[in-house]
Amino acid sequence: MTELTSIDIEQIKAIVDKKLKLYFSRIDTVTLIDLRSLFINVMNSYLSAKRQPFTNNPLADLIRNSFRDEIYKTGFIAPEKYVVNGSPGQGNWAAVPWVGIFNKSITTTATRGVYIVYLFSSNCDSVYLTLNQGCTELKNVLGKSGAVKAMKEVSEEIISKIDSRGFSVGDNIDLKDSHELPYLYERGTIFYKEYKKDQLPSNEVLISDLKKMVDIYEEYIDRILMQDTKVNNNTIGSDNNMSIKDIVEYIYINILHQEVSLIMQN
Repeated sequence: MTELTSIDIEQIKAIVDKKLKLYFSRIDTVTLIDLRSLFINVMNSYLSAKRQPFTNNPLADLIRNSFRDEIYKTGFIAPEKYVVNGSPGQGNWAAVPWVGIFNKSITTTATRGVYIVYLFSSNCDSVYLTLNQGCTELKNVLGKSGAVKAMKEVSEEIISKIDSRGFSVGDNIDLKDSHELPYLYERGTIFYKEYKKDQLPSNEVLISDLKKMVDIYEEYIDRILMQDTKVNNNTIGSDNNMSIKDIVEYIYINILHQEVSLIMQN
């Protein structure tokens, strides 16, 4: 057996040192990200905070800002590519607070398009990580029942083409609120995972789940961007045989064209 030379030993030590540094850098990154504490804070405090003034409320600020800061720390969700917004409500407390993650190439708002969003149930017993759909603009164009049908068709199309990565499939989340907006949040859900307040996993699991959902989101975006986006501007209204799915695709594609045009102009 050939004995190791001093040069061999030094090379092996260098490789081991490099591997150890990489390993511990990954641990440090996860350790520095603390989504779990933010979830606990909201789930324990939101209902009591709703009895307090909305303006300048610390919990409202936490939902708007702290989640964004922690999510950007992951590295796989970068501000150059994603907008992260948290909403405790607009002018008043929301029944269902949320934290959305929007890829700029698709949408920058919760009113349209497909995006990732954490949805808190109204009783704050659960928070759901979801791939979801904006419902407001669809409802304005198609009405409530039309929007629900459209979102269902889009969901089925995505589910048929993209692996769930272990997430639950469909719109079976329960936000514990029967009002229109929470109902539409539920119906727009494509993939999801529920975290119960008394069973919140570690930060490592939360980050791993988020990364898998981002992978799904990126696959969806890649498929959309590879499609032929040539659409006749006179399509809607000129063809009475258009399906709900065709109308939805028309809306999404034209929104995408508008956003790309704005980026090019700037």
